[in-house]
Amino acid sequence: MSGPYAVAAADYWTAGWHGVLPLPARQKKFPPTGYTGHHGAWPSFADMYAWTEDQPNANLALRLPENVAGIDVDDYDDKPGAASLAAREAQWGPLPPSLMLTSREVGVSGIRLYKVPVGLAWPGEVGKGIEVIHYG
Repeated sequence: MSGPYAVAAADYWTAGWHGVLPLPARQKKFPPTGYTGHHGAWPSFADMYAWTEDQPNANLALRLPENVAGIDVDDYDDKPGAASLAAREAQWGPLPPSLMLTSREVGVSGIRLYKVPVGLAWPGEVGKGIEVIHYG
């Protein structure tokens, strides 16, 4: 049976998300060396295809382009993302509607993606259980 990376990588690529990286199965970190950060390489289609063959059960990560940031809300186990999100939205107003990526059941947990101006600095965290995911 094909795993998450083998099933979804080509669909993300076709949709224009070319930073499709494999992660160890059921993990959220440790992408291939050299493909993240300001100086990281962008994977080629051949890289992505080889990973689908060599690591079909890998989890999938996206290297975001410079003009996209993600608000990653974790609300499971001991992570209080829903309460933190509610507090921030009460303080700053609601987040605009967005595409949300998640492997969980429908709910609050997931990464909401937004187009943003290039060159801005982003905090790593905006509340307990909420991280900002970005190009750098």
